[in-house]
Amino acid sequence: MFMFTSPVTQAYINEPHILKDKQGYAGSVDYVKSGLGLIEVEKSWAEEEGHIMFRLNSMISAKLWPFHKANIFRFFQSFKKEAIMSRLFVESVDECPPIEGIIEGRVPSWIKGTLFRNGPGLYEFGKYKMNHMFDGMAAVQRWTFHEGKITYQRKFVNSQAFQRNQSANRIVFSEFGTHKVPDPCLNIFQRFFSCFTPDEETDNTCVTVWPQEDRVFVSTETVKIHEINPETLETLQTVNLSDFLTINTATAHTHWDNDGTVHHFGFWFKGKDPKYTLFKIPPKADVKDAYSNIDIVGSVPSRWRLHPGYVHSFGITEDFYVFVEQPLVYDVLKFATMNVTKTRIEENLTWFPKENTLFHVLNRKTGERHNPSVKYSGDPMFTFHIINSYQEEDFLVFDVCAFKDNTIIKTLYLKNFTEEKIAETVKNLPRPSVRRYVFPLNIDKNTPLNENLVTLPGCTATAVKKSATEVYCSWQEIDTQGNGFELPQINYTHYNGKKYRYAYGIGKDFSKLVKLDMDTQEVKLWSAEGYFVSEPVFVATPGATKEDDGVVLSAISPQDKDKRAFLLLLNAQTFEEDARVIFDTDRFSRDFHGFFKNEIVGSLGAARESNNRVGSLRTARESNNFKKQIKQIKNMNAEGDFYEFINDISSEDVKEN
Repeated sequence: MFMFTSPVTQAYINEPHILKDKQGYAGSVDYVKSGLGLIEVEKSWAEEEGHIMFRLNSMISAKLWPFHKANIFRFFQSFKKEAIMSRLFVESVDECPPIEGIIEGRVPSWIKGTLFRNGPGLYEFGKYKMNHMFDGMAAVQRWTFHEGKITYQRKFVNSQAFQRNQSANRIVFSEFGTHKVPDPCLNIFQRFFSCFTPDEETDNTCVTVWPQEDRVFVSTETVKIHEINPETLETLQTVNLSDFLTINTATAHTHWDNDGTVHHFGFWFKGKDPKYTLFKIPPKADVKDAYSNIDIVGSVPSRWRLHPGYVHSFGITEDFYVFVEQPLVYDVLKFATMNVTKTRIEENLTWFPKENTLFHVLNRKTGERHNPSVKYSGDPMFTFHIINSYQEEDFLVFDVCAFKDNTIIKTLYLKNFTEEKIAETVKNLPRPSVRRYVFPLNIDKNTPLNENLVTLPGCTATAVKKSATEVYCSWQEIDTQGNGFELPQINYTHYNGKKYRYAYGIGKDFSKLVKLDMDTQEVKLWSAEGYFVSEPVFVATPGATKEDDGVVLSAISPQDKDKRAFLLLLNAQTFEEDARVIFDTDRFSRDFHGFFKNEIVGSLGAARESNNRVGSLRTARESNNFKKQIKQIKNMNAEGDFYEFINDISSEDVKEN
């Protein structure tokens, strides 16, 4: 309750008095003489509406309103919850049972299946908060298309990190940008000796989600992955890849074939011979049987023994694997002393600005390096994501989203996304470029020196043999017309590892979707003011003969809690909106990656039960007149409008709500 004592004068007092409630929302009000001596106002948070709501004590006389309507209007306005886009980056979410969406537009009848997405959803335990966007506890989301209805569900991955953090009410496992919180029950000697005990690696699989036949797995850049029930999102089991092969870490991204084979990449940096390893997980009915029969395709030694490179994803073609050994590296000595120095994982990565980037090409059948006597090199760069790679004539074409350095990683600390800083942070985010590298595959002792070896029509990328052991490659930049391009996706099912034309991604400021024609460099955009987009996922029309015949799906979240989140369906060819599916939630999780799995049907019974219990968005709008009237305050810009609104609220409305 807020108690406002009225001053004795009849005139307005111009100096505003600042008020603050227990949630910390601040507002101001000009005091006037009320004739009552005391005005009593209750302020409450209406979670389901996402805005501040007020209940006026019945002791206030109706005669008060016309005399002081402007003042009361300013009072209401002062507490209105403004659109805060930072909440989509720094605030946690709860689990969400299956709910049914309201369709606006036309959803193609052939879309039958489930969009899965994964990313961080929970950033705090007790009084402790995670530091980095990569640290939050994994939350898997699913949107299921079935019999003309679309349902949405969200559930946390039940990892050991999630369980133990919850149980201890603190951060038990170190994450990418957050060091663990020491056990308060340990005495000073126990804490000292714990500095020399290696940390248990986190199993917080908060980055990617991928299929193996009908199974669904989530992963991050560790050796632990989780299998998820595709219908309930329950966590089924944990697989530790280091139980089956010698690796310390693995890439977040995999590749998968239509027959269920999964291609994966890991690295070993303990001991005297650090190396990168490519391996295949065969399709088997039993998960343990599949992982027990992992096929190690091949390995490449790290160029620096104590500084193996950071790898987030890799490329694949019909005959080759290709990956980037970039000058962002793990500092092995720093990692070995993390517990003593109390440093974060991110702090133990080192950028070598004067060292070249290396590109490694491995034969998919033999696992051997292609042209082992020659190294492909280029200017220093940092990359998270490979767009696609393919073979054309005697060349391997390799498309990536690239940064000049690793500044983007440091920018993604949550302290930079607070309400005060987010506008400046988003404005100044490092912009990735879309780069096309072309590697000549037929290199031998007769290949001429100091000549451009790339002869693909219309391609400006170069590859020059500098010596008997080095081919230096420069990229062709694909122009995004200043829109930026990250979190890339393609028509994966039909064009992964093959010559392609179209790529889809998010643009700068997280506010637009981008379709990029890799041949003509034409750009098509979709955006909506006040909304943030997520990684676009392409779903092909059955039987399509054109690469971009299909739809693009993206989970769209509003900056303002008063608005509803929706799943967007774009015509992939025109990049115009076909439909949106609105859900009774003010946001989706701020996730990273996803994929669409055809013909997976979710728990519709649970969805209907939940929908009956919480009500659809339309029902909520129709059944709560009082809250709807309160919402109208936002749109009032004249004293008369406010006065009419007050007169519309009856005493029964106040009592009931």
